[in-house]
Amino acid sequence: KCASGSISGTVFQHLGTETVEGDAAPVAQITSSSISIEDCTFQKGAGSGVEVAGAGRPRFIHCTLTNNSKFGIVLGSGTTANISQCFAQKNGARGIEIRHSGTAPGLTANTASENVDSGIAVKDGAVATILENTRCSLNGEAGVAAVGDGTSVAITGANCDGNKHGITIQKNATAKITGCIVRNSKEMGIHFGLAASGSEIRDATVEKSDVYGIL
Repeated sequence: KCASGSISGTVFQHLGTETVEGDAAPVAQITSSSISIEDCTFQKGAGSGVEVAGAGRPRFIHCTLTNNSKFGIVLGSGTTANISQCFAQKNGARGIEIRHSGTAPGLTANTASENVDSGIAVKDGAVATILENTRCSLNGEAGVAAVGDGTSVAITGANCDGNKHGITIQKNATAKITGCIVRNSKEMGIHFGLAASGSEIRDATVEKSDVYGIL
């Protein structure tokens, strides 16, 4: 265990074929730590690239999470991690998944692209702040998704381009969407599906959606 400290410039990956994909551990597990991880790569995981859980505020700066069978990175069980300038690309599920009540990370200037599911997904009562220069493009589902009771997301200055849905808010989640640019969505640009009251959109640009701009 490492409650603090730092790691930089390291590549982490799974090797070999002995791990059964459905039961696979992540490439890295961070539990109740405030470690700082910079310029590292987490790749080719039989499961997810990184799973972060518990108390503590780890920082991931300019890391790459790519070609993992499940998620690029999972933030859950009460973590308040800070993720900035990271790349979550070409993962087998979502690029960045944020889950569980009490989980409240901050995300700034990350890129989530070409993931099989959504680029960034917030669910199960988690609260997330997604700040300027976040880019979500060419994901199989939403650029950013928020789903479930108690789930809340504040998205400021994000750019979502070429996703199935640019931003989707569903099943009693709430969202505050400010200054975002949503383009070239395959279906809806911004989609509210049974969202809770209190959601709002301000100063957004939504254009060139194949079905609806905002629904």
